[in-house]
Amino acid sequence: MSDANKAVVRRFYEDMLTGHHLEVAGELFTEDFVDHDAESPEGRLSGIEGAKQEVGVYIQAFPDLVVTIEDCLAEGDRVAIRGVLTGTHRGELAGIPATGQPVKVTVQQSFRLRDGKIAEAWLEIDRLGILQQIGAIPAPTAAASGG
Repeated sequence: MSDANKAVVRRFYEDMLTGHHLEVAGELFTEDFVDHDAESPEGRLSGIEGAKQEVGVYIQAFPDLVVTIEDCLAEGDRVAIRGVLTGTHRGELAGIPATGQPVKVTVQQSFRLRDGKIAEAWLEIDRLGILQQIGAIPAPTAAASGG
């Protein structure tokens, strides 16, 4: 089952995130999909439409969004990835107008699958790095960071 679950997660990253095909969400997520992230670590019921909206926010802000999986591990009903997100800030993100700045940040996400679909996901993304790279907040200087 681990290989089949890894294939579902890879399809989410390749088809939905990098390929920008939101319409595949119904094939990848359960109706009662629960999303966990920094804003709601306890989780919120997102369902298929919530998954599409969450991905849509990133695609709108970074229309050339690509997420490259560096590692993908699975055991039982769980899958974990480590990857790199790249894109150019060409649309509004959390009220911040497009800056045209490129971003490259790390992403770690774990999933629980049920019946061949993603039932829960826990996202850790370098949001601070995104905000610094688009110029919304200052990045530390070499002198301030001891470098």
